[in-house]
Amino acid sequence: MEPQFFSPSFIVFTLSAVAASVIDIRTYRIPDIITGGCFAVLLGLSLFGGRELLPNAVLTALGRALFFFLIRLKTHGIGMGDVKFSGLIGFFCGFPAVFIAFFIASVTALVFGGALVLFFGRKKTVPIPFGPFLSFGAVCGYVLVRLYPSVFGFV
Repeated sequence: MEPQFFSPSFIVFTLSAVAASVIDIRTYRIPDIITGGCFAVLLGLSLFGGRELLPNAVLTALGRALFFFLIRLKTHGIGMGDVKFSGLIGFFCGFPAVFIAFFIASVTALVFGGALVLFFGRKKTVPIPFGPFLSFGAVCGYVLVRLYPSVFGFV
């Protein structure tokens, strides 16, 4: 069976992720209307589309949001928009793609931030919006798990 990358859920999430990324780059904020609206549409698609892994998606969303909230409490390096967006990513990707998404987001943000510091003389204390990296990681994680299910576990 061919993986479905261009499902309605994928299209809704990707469009929302692009909007969230652009806004985060410009304002350092991810609006609740984008996160909440996308979550509502994805939940509706899941309920009416017969998604058999809905409990998995909800638990993954809660776990991911809680994890990011704990990071926020400890470091204050990410905003609540990132926390909520992480929950959305958990719901969209599900388990185990959410781990791949987080890994890809973290590595690309680290490489980007390191390049800014090393090659462009930017100070380490200057904030970098994390939303675009979360979006990129989510799409990559979603696609990789569906392309290579035997490598990354079940879908």
